[in-house]
Amino acid sequence: MTLSWEFSNLMLIPSQEDLTDVVVSVQYRAAYSETGTSKFSYSKGECTFAAPDPDVFTPFGDIDEATMVVFVERALGERLDEIKAELKTAYDNPVISSDLPWVIKRQQDYNAE
Repeated sequence: MTLSWEFSNLMLIPSQEDLTDVVVSVQYRAAYSETGTSKFSYSKGECTFAAPDPDVFTPFGDIDEATMVVFVERALGERLDEIKAELKTAYDNPVISSDLPWVIKRQQDYNAE
C-alpha cells in the first residue's frame, strides 16, 4: 500500500505571539495505490493545526513536502486510520461511470433492429 499526498491552499497567521508565519490549515488530497497496479483511490479534506509549541516550531521557510506530510498525519491522528480504511474500500470497490439504464435499453433495442 502506498499513500501519497498533495497539498494546497495553505493558510497561515502572519504573527502569533513571538512566532511568524504560523501555519493553521492546509487542504490535502491523499492517493492510495498498491504496488504493481495503476489504479488509485482518492480522498480530500482540510487539516487544521493546533497552536504550535514555540520550543519545537518549524519556521515557514523550513517546511518542505515531507515535513507537511508529518504535520498532517500527526494532526489527523486516529482519523488517518479511518481515511486509509476508506481509501482501501474505495480502491477495492471503485465507483464507475455508466450510461442511464433507459439509454442502454434504447441502444440495445436499436442494435437489435
